[in-house]
Amino acid sequence: MRRWRCGHRLPLIAGLAALWLVGSAARPAAGATLLLRAVTASSGPAEVDGALRDVEPLLRRHLQYSQFRLAGSASISLPADGAAVNVGADVVARCHGDLDRLVLTIEQRGRVVVQTQVGLRRGVPLVFSGLASREGTTLIVIIAR
Repeated sequence: MRRWRCGHRLPLIAGLAALWLVGSAARPAAGATLLLRAVTASSGPAEVDGALRDVEPLLRRHLQYSQFRLAGSASISLPADGAAVNVGADVVARCHGDLDRLVLTIEQRGRVVVQTQVGLRRGVPLVFSGLASREGTTLIVIIAR
């Protein structure tokens, strides 16, 4: 039976540790979930739907509307495979990919209004504005959890 000397063990342990690190870096992070919300924004007395409290400061700070009402929502598990989800307010979203490279297509009444590739971080909202609606403007608020 052959015994290894300490000098041979160190490179073996370092090599195994390097393989473990490379393997763990190649694996995607634990799957995230995208929450997509259709929000109707308009002027009038200040009013914010309770379901939007987490993004209210962002909406108020960057948009010149005083009313924000949730029109619908949907969630998508990542990595996404391109399946369509109805977000509400005649809006359908398709996502393909993961947080670091997400291809996003937003359709309103069957017409593509946004098609882009984004990188998202958990907890940091992404807002698309300018979609017309009968009640005002429709915003799409996307946040990864």
